[in-house]
Amino acid sequence: QLYGTYNKTDQQIEEDLKNLVRNLPDSHQNLIEYLIYFLSRLTASSSSVSAFQLASIFGPMIIRPRSCQSLNHVLSVPGIIKMFEIMINKNTDIFHSEDLSDTSLP
Repeated sequence: QLYGTYNKTDQQIEEDLKNLVRNLPDSHQNLIEYLIYFLSRLTASSSSVSAFQLASIFGPMIIRPRSCQSLNHVLSVPGIIKMFEIMINKNTDIFHSEDLSDTSLP
């Protein structure tokens, strides 16, 4: 399970995320790819917003365990933030999103 990222390297988490993304329905894959690309562009254009900060805000809202019991979800938040931060920082490796590079941000 991806939430148990404490014993994994960033590279192992990145590989797990690539596999996960490949197995998403196309519509979900496109949505998360666009969102992550937007957030990565936001961090690149702002010196005051980091990938970690955005991952802390958006990660727990978007990535949730199947059983969202309050204690289980709270315990999984650090792993979720780590996964989301890696997705933001490594978005082109995970999503192969060269085609989004010409997309202008609103």
